[in-house]
Amino acid sequence: MKHFITCAITLFWCISHFAQDQPVFCQQLQASKDVILTQHYASKAIDDSLSKGVFYLFLNKLDEEKDFFFQEDIDVFKADEFELDNYINENNCSFSAVYAKILENRYRQAYHILEKLKDTIFDYSGKVTLTPVAKKDYKYFSSEKKFTSYLSKKIAYNTLRELLSQNDSISTQDKNFTDLEIKARHIVINRELCQLNTFLNQSNGVINFVNNQFLSAYFNYQDPNSEYFSANEKEDYEGSLSTNQESFGIIPKKTKNGEIAIDYIIPGSSAYKNGTLNEDDIILELTSDEDQLVVTCLSLEELSVFLNKENHTTTQFLIKDKNNNIKEVTLTKSEIKVTENAVRGFILGDKTKIGYIKIPSFYTDFDSKNGRGVSADIAKELYKLQKEGIEALVLDLQFNGGGSMQEAINLSGMFIDKGPLAILKFKDQSTYTIRDPRRGTFFNKPIAILVNDYSASASEFFTAAMQDYNRALVVGSKTFGKSTAQNIVPLKEGSDLGFCKITVEMFFRVSGNSHQAIGITPDIELPSLYKKMNVSEASKAFVIPNDRLDNREYYKAFIIKNLKELKENSSKRTSNNSYFNSIENKGEMLYKLVNVPTAKYALSINGINERIEKRKKAYDTIFSENDIVLTPVTNTKATEEFIIYNTDDKNENDFIINNLSKDIYINETFNILLDYLNL
Repeated sequence: MKHFITCAITLFWCISHFAQDQPVFCQQLQASKDVILTQHYASKAIDDSLSKGVFYLFLNKLDEEKDFFFQEDIDVFKADEFELDNYINENNCSFSAVYAKILENRYRQAYHILEKLKDTIFDYSGKVTLTPVAKKDYKYFSSEKKFTSYLSKKIAYNTLRELLSQNDSISTQDKNFTDLEIKARHIVINRELCQLNTFLNQSNGVINFVNNQFLSAYFNYQDPNSEYFSANEKEDYEGSLSTNQESFGIIPKKTKNGEIAIDYIIPGSSAYKNGTLNEDDIILELTSDEDQLVVTCLSLEELSVFLNKENHTTTQFLIKDKNNNIKEVTLTKSEIKVTENAVRGFILGDKTKIGYIKIPSFYTDFDSKNGRGVSADIAKELYKLQKEGIEALVLDLQFNGGGSMQEAINLSGMFIDKGPLAILKFKDQSTYTIRDPRRGTFFNKPIAILVNDYSASASEFFTAAMQDYNRALVVGSKTFGKSTAQNIVPLKEGSDLGFCKITVEMFFRVSGNSHQAIGITPDIELPSLYKKMNVSEASKAFVIPNDRLDNREYYKAFIIKNLKELKENSSKRTSNNSYFNSIENKGEMLYKLVNVPTAKYALSINGINERIEKRKKAYDTIFSENDIVLTPVTNTKATEEFIIYNTDDKNENDFIINNLSKDIYINETFNILLDYLNL
């Protein structure tokens, strides 16, 4: 405590010390202001509204879970609630030093408490209870006593979780429980200390974090898709869209608990083809070529060094999934070439053959002058499918969050014979019509596009163009609703100030309408598990509102025959399908599981294990899959010839076929196309 009193007495000196090292932040702040005002599609006035909006975004980014700040800290910060606009206009960058010093003090206070907890004996008898609270009701700490109590319960809870992850049948009655508990407690506490040391032991670690979060808040206030990137973050973002690299296909991230988790799985990679890994899985341990790396108190850079070693071509990953299950996954590093990638065509049906292609993202290669990506891959697979004599095609865009707009344009042109595809509107209110640059089409038969709540951006661009021309039946649930495009640009040309992803234009349908913040409504809607979750663009703060253009482009649309009958037939099938009928209830369960706090439970092995098992059972019920083959699925001859010499690829291919054959959404889309061909 003496340390904190001393620091409080010398707070002015501490803040002055931070403020002296701010020239880079001053330049970043000015550059951010300039790039937003000159390039953002709908830049907002620098006034009190901006100040208030940025202020609360900033606080949330600094301490999203309210793990560190006290209410008295917030009271100090509130002096800036309507002053940030003045700081931006005056390029006064010294204000962040106050936040950095107070946050550092709270980090050090937490560090001190955590060190003491290493020697604390917790009460696991069940007398202590934990009461879950909805995130919207989180509060800042009112006293050091409550801060200490919170950290104590957090460590005790995570210690029991750690023990259960090692042995789910463990009991406090076990002879070696005390030794195991001490070991687990130290693992948990060291993980927390590691997270704090990331900032405390790094030169300017806290002030750099604070400054980056302010810049991020400033961009997020313009719209949720604009963002500040450091140089490393920019490379990670572009790497997630690039496919021409040798890797395991995993992009990691640090969680708020200091663990390293899977942030993104690159389509077409070893991790993607494996099929058992998911985003947010925790990486516990790596083993390769007799080298072992325990992923505790590890930086992302250290992890990257291990994974990128030339002799670590095959690595065993020890993984903990969201249900606390531990699994071992062996991956082999490979170059994900554009000519291979993630796209593979399959044949649905036997008598009537319908092609199927899953499009995981609109990927491209940022380093390729030709920009070869998903459209080239689809053309290759579609060529194989046409040789098989398919009579229609399903393009699956479920969970496709977008990617390269140019790839979406290229793909649209494969199915539409010249003409306008969309209208771009820029900051200066001028417009530009995007047209299919190539005459002719690659495929002229019926198409169904399968979408869901997570189909966004470039996915929606393609879907909207195909729907406007009636070139495809759109099937599924309403899409995400993102109709804006972003560029990645440096804050200032020729500088090392970082980068930003900034919204520069909005795209409109050729009719003049836009799906921004409202999504695309399918021609034939299917029940959605995520409807109540409200994951759409419209649910985000400071979203750019929907708009429409007075002008529209002339285009000649196809006619979809018998749409009314197609809808009626689909409705009859889904209403008689027990799985589709259960989706509304499952969606309600999912919403409550994520958003509604459960009843209090005992801080004990049994109490926590029962809660884990109950939630696991609920998730298993919600995401239970149909286990009956609904649709015959086969490979193209070209795929069969390829996988016969590749055991790993064959096993993964069999896994995919099994899943496709049982998927109710794919089956219903298949049936809709059969109706279309036969009505």
